[in-house]
Amino acid sequence: MRRWLVESAMAIRAQRVEAREENLFVALLSEMVDRFDDIADYMTSISCTTGHRPLNRKERNMLFLAFKSLVKPRRASWRKIKDIERVEDEPHCLAIITDYLSRIASEIVSICERIHRFLNSYLIPSEDSAEARVFYRQMKADYFRYLAEIKTDE
Repeated sequence: MRRWLVESAMAIRAQRVEAREENLFVALLSEMVDRFDDIADYMTSISCTTGHRPLNRKERNMLFLAFKSLVKPRRASWRKIKDIERVEDEPHCLAIITDYLSRIASEIVSICERIHRFLNSYLIPSEDSAEARVFYRQMKADYFRYLAEIKTDE
């Protein structure tokens, strides 16, 4: 019975390693074709499904790239539309601009909350490396800054 348990545990561990490698491979493929949402999904899946094994430096950088690439164009769009809003004087157009800004801001909030939940629930608690903890906390601070950027007018 004990041997069976050991063998079962080893098989489960092998499956986790295999799943991690497969997710990493698909994340790399996704990076090649600029599918940043997919990279974010696969990188979060790697940590969630492999027993909280810490991400290595390459994996951390892929996670960083994925979320940065998701939020960066939305932040740029938000800033450009905000500039247009400042000079618009037509009330009807201003209402449309405000609605559009709200939609973009909602997307930014969603991305920031997603990475914060992931950092707080999986990455920071399971990390032993000081370098990685600093990396994650810096990443967390960046996304708080992005939230603050869009909340300045509220």
